[in-house]
Formats: sequence, structure tokens, C-alpha cells
Amino acid sequence: MGSDEDGAGGRLGLGGESITRGLLFAVVLFSFFSIALMQISLGLAFLNWIVGAKRARWSTVRAPLARPMAAYVVLSVVSGALAMAGPSVKDGLTDGMPMLVYLVTLNVMAQPRYLRRSMDFVIAGGALAALYGLAPMVLERTGLRIQGSLSHYYTFSGVVMVAVVVGIARLVFSNGGRERVLVAAGTTCMVVALLFTQTRSAWLAVLVGALVVLLARERRLLPLLPVLAVIAYFLAPAHVQDRIRSTVDTTDATANERVAMWETGWRIFQDEPVFGIGPRRVPFVYGDYRDPDSPYTDTPIPGHLHNNIVNIGVERGVTGLLAWLVFWLAWFARTAGIHRLLGRGSDQDLDSRAAV
Repeated sequence: MGSDEDGAGGRLGLGGESITRGLLFAVVLFSFFSIALMQISLGLAFLNWIVGAKRARWSTVRAPLARPMAAYVVLSVVSGALAMAGPSVKDGLTDGMPMLVYLVTLNVMAQPRYLRRSMDFVIAGGALAALYGLAPMVLERTGLRIQGSLSHYYTFSGVVMVAVVVGIARLVFSNGGRERVLVAAGTTCMVVALLFTQTRSAWLAVLVGALVVLLARERRLLPLLPVLAVIAYFLAPAHVQDRIRSTVDTTDATANERVAMWETGWRIFQDEPVFGIGPRRVPFVYGDYRDPDSPYTDTPIPGHLHNNIVNIGVERGVTGLLAWLVFWLAWFARTAGIHRLLGRGSDQDLDSRAAV
């Protein structure tokens, strides 16, 4: 599909790429404040893109990972259908929505200037969400685990975590100046908010993401990563430090409870190993498989097993899990190939190489 300069792709009418891009920017911003509005914007972006692709007769549509994406969604729907649960079938389709983001973005946002603009939207949205989440705690001293405008601190930490990694990438790959100062300020805000979510998995994800970014661009900065982590630890409030220490504490109650969840998940998986129990059906069967001698029998039944591999294996069986793993392996392989092709150029260099 054409770029803005190509005429049709840039028009503001139905099916135009400018409309799709605007809706994708809305997806980014809404993801920090309203999941419902984010999904509506994504659906509209996909429909508008479909209209434009139909006009172009699909000739220029790129979908390099269509097969593993389609396999995962189809197997999720099959899993829900075999569970004889209509909502589970719907959830199987809904869980494929993030893959639509990849498909639409690849076709209308692949040019470097749009990618940079998208990153700026992610950082700006994350910084605003971080300030929104921190404000009540600072002004009213309410709560120790912030969640912003989202329904849970796990959800909030997940979206802010992604924005922090994007901010780190923008800092490492930018050319300095005022832009770097603004990005550093926004990223710092998000790091503080992420600490106050007290979500250990999000902290670990940021460290791994930062490691990948530094390996891709500035390996000489790698020794700074543990130094910054130590500084963040000593600057954090006492209750956050306690939460950080609990990550390596084998007696920590929440860590042991998650191990018990995985053991329960294994028992569920053994009964439905091929197609699983159906998307998002863990709460409906978990109580039947929980160890009656477990010290956590009085805790609420979880909606998720706190491990994506375990949860997908339980919900969709080995077939769905393999499709999910193939998709991500293919995605990372393709990303690594693009990185090797572009080399380690600056933002300006990427513009000149965009046609490669």
C-alpha cells in the first residue's frame, strides 16, 4: 500500500493510510488508560486497513508471519469449541487481536519516521499514565501499589514496562540533544511508577529488555545496567526494597503460591494435553484440581497461572502452545535479520536505508 507521497495511501478518506495511522496512535495512547477504547480503536484501524487493502487488491499487503498467527488463533478457537464454551471461542478470537497490531503496523507504519513517531507516542502515553498513577499516592498518600486508570496493577505494570523499554531504546539509539533529555525525563517517571506497582515480573522484564537493547547498540554500556539497578534499589522506599528482596527469597509466600499454581496447572494439562481446556477457562476448573492439602486453598481462584507458557499450555494444550512458540521464534528471527540488515546506523541512517 502506498505512502503519503503516493497519493491514495495518504488521503483522509475511508481506507486511507493516514486514518489507519491515526487510529493506531489512538491505540497506543488508549492502552495506558482504557483497554476498551484501545480495542475499539484497534478494530476500527483493522477495518479501515482492510478497506484500503481491498482497493489495492491485496497486491502489496505484507504478512510474513501470517501462518503461525493464523494457526494460533484457529487452534485457540478449536480449543474453545471443544470445551463447548461460546465465551471461550470469543476469547480465542480476542486473544488474536495483538497479532492484528503487528499485521496492520507492518503495512502502514514500517517507514522510519512513523516508527519513531510511534515510539514517541508510547513514551508520552507511558509518562502521562505514570504521572496519573503516582499523583494520588503523592498527593493523598493512598495505597502502595499504583494501577493508574487501569483495573489492576498487573495490567498497569505490563503496559508501563513496555513503554520503559521503548524509552530505553529511544535513549540508546537517539542522537542526543533536547530529544534525549525529554525521553530521559519521561522514562524516569515511568521507572518510578513501575517500582510502585511492586510487580516483580515487570521489573525483570525491563532488565531483560534493557539488556537486549544494549546488546544491539551499545555493549560498552552493559556494566552500567547492574549499577543503575543497585542505585534504583537504594533510592526506593523501604516497602519497595522489601518487595525486591522477596524476588530471591525462597520462603516468600507469593512465590510459593505461584509454584502451587503451576503444579495445579500441570494436573489440569495432564487431563487435556492436546487442545487444553479452552481460552480463559482456568477459573472454571482450577478448584477441582487444586491440592486439598495446599496451604493456599483459601486464596482466591486465579484467572491466570502467572506464567504465559504454563497458562497457554493449560488453556490451549500442546498444539496451541507450539503455535504460540513458533510465532515468537519466527518474530525474533525476523527481527534479528532486520537488525543485521540495517546495521547499527543512527536514525538518519535508517531513513536512507528504508528502501532496502
